[in-house]
Amino acid sequence: MVQSTLRPRADKIREKVKDGVGALLPRSRQERFWFGAISFGAGVSEELVFRGFFLYYLSVYLPHLNTLENVLLISASFGLGHIYQGRVGAIAAGVLGVVFAGIYLVTGSLLLPMALHAAVDARALLMFPPEPSPALVVQGHASL
Repeated sequence: MVQSTLRPRADKIREKVKDGVGALLPRSRQERFWFGAISFGAGVSEELVFRGFFLYYLSVYLPHLNTLENVLLISASFGLGHIYQGRVGAIAAGVLGVVFAGIYLVTGSLLLPMALHAAVDARALLMFPPEPSPALVVQGHASL
């Protein structure tokens, strides 16, 4: 039931973004597995690099910048790193960079930003149900 209502919406979104990030969206069960693994890896590695390393690096090597300036500079570069998602995706990534940096600065730990980052990346797994396997399609009906 849920899949029958999600499939048309997912297909509309796929069609809308097909020339952009559409090729990155998982379709098969195997693609969904790897998408989840990459989402986890990106959440961990990007937080280590952007919020962990770069915040420290800028505070040491550009001491005339305050924390907010460091966060904005790093978040802008984080957004630019996501330009493949289009202008809106890059801006959204930059804003999320500010949010993740704020969480890191408030908690003093990268664990929560890592978990949230991975969850944001993995949300596509909820938005796009797996397509039925050709072997599971019987007389025009998919059985999962």
